[in-house]
Order: sequence, then structure tokens, then C-alpha cells
Amino acid sequence: MTGPSGVAVVQRLVPAPPDVVYAEWTNPEAFREWMCPRPAIATDVAIDARPGGKLRIDIEERGHEFFVTGEYLTVDPPSTLSFTWWCSTWPIDTPTSVVTVSFEARPGETTLMTIRHELLPDHLADQHETGWRAIAGQLANHAV
Repeated sequence: MTGPSGVAVVQRLVPAPPDVVYAEWTNPEAFREWMCPRPAIATDVAIDARPGGKLRIDIEERGHEFFVTGEYLTVDPPSTLSFTWWCSTWPIDTPTSVVTVSFEARPGETTLMTIRHELLPDHLADQHETGWRAIAGQLANHAV
């Protein structure tokens, strides 16, 4: 569901209610289990889910180590979570992007989760959309 240039949008129906899905994003142990599109894995996660709180994900993929850092902008359980996102593999002068995740209750104790990643360098939008699609699937399987 590619949006405007520099934007990646992924939607996924998750078989759990919004409070459970939201908690997956704020619990470091749970987050570590499904974050990062395989074969990449989150080797360490630090989450301080409050406005101004920090996020850090240490990642290993095929022998390469890198990290993502961010700061929480919106923390509104169980409906919205947003944070900045900057990856250590990006050139140092790359602007910080923003990830917004919304959680909408749907029938049958399910949640429509929408991940919108904005302000990405144009050449990274498709790659991030592919990654977020894989991550959403991993989260859906983990939340069952």
C-alpha cells in the first residue's frame, strides 16, 4: 500500500484486541520477539514508552550489527503510538523519520493495525514497506 514518496503504509488484521496488540509494542521482551524482518533479529531492545522517552533496537542480520534509535512522540494506549526512527546504516545527515501505529478494534476480538512510516528517504520507502509487512505478520503470529 505504497503512499506518497517517502511514506510506507502497512495494514494487518491481528487476532487479538487492541490493548493486547498495543502492549506488544511497549513490552521490550515481546517487542524483541517479533521486531525486525527475518533473518534480522533484535538482539537488545530499550523502550521508555512515554512522550520524550527513548527507543533503541540493536539488530543483527547475517553477521552485520546496526541499530535504530528514536524518541516517543505519542503514547495513547490502546489506540496510537508514534516515535521517531533513525537507522545507523543511513548516512549521518539523513533526517529522522516518524513511525505512527494505530490500533482499531474490529469484530471477533481482532485489531486492525496500521503502521505508517513517514519522512523516509525516497529510495528507502519500498524497502521499509516490505520490512513492516513482514514485521506485522510476525507480530500477528506472536500475538496469537
